[in-house]
Amino acid sequence: MTQTLKKVVILSLEEGGIQESTKLLEANGFEVEIRQPRKREWLSYSHSGMGGEREREQAVVERACLFLLSHLSDKFTLDEIAQEVGSNRSQLAAYFKGCLNTGVFEWLRKQRMLTAKTLLIESNLTVQQIGFEVGYENQANFASAYKKQFNLSPTAQRLLANQNILTPSIIEFT
Repeated sequence: MTQTLKKVVILSLEEGGIQESTKLLEANGFEVEIRQPRKREWLSYSHSGMGGEREREQAVVERACLFLLSHLSDKFTLDEIAQEVGSNRSQLAAYFKGCLNTGVFEWLRKQRMLTAKTLLIESNLTVQQIGFEVGYENQANFASAYKKQFNLSPTAQRLLANQNILTPSIIEFT
């Protein structure tokens, strides 16, 4: 029996080559876990013939989501986000509410927390570094927001992850 040196998590989009990689890693003492990337719920709209306006709303929301995800640590006003995606603040807020049943900044906060959880579980970054990565300049504010979202401190989350106990991400999207 080989001693496990380190755990490797493979995020897989395709099946090709995973078995060979897994065998090689395991033969060298690594524990391997294969995960499918979490599907972004906001990308799977139902296009049930709602008409051009509904599709435009969904397109604006999708552009805003992609923009915000690519600038997760940056600070923006609603006006700046709206301008970036070719809308105005009132329309953008209404589109988010209509398409995702949540506000722009509530959605952004949830995405930041999901990213932080992934980083806590799968990286060696410090809690403070993770807070910076997801847009929190103050570690106490980050820890408070994380605990509010997951009912668990970032440090406790990391300890559970190090013991290979994964907690569910309870964030609902409609």
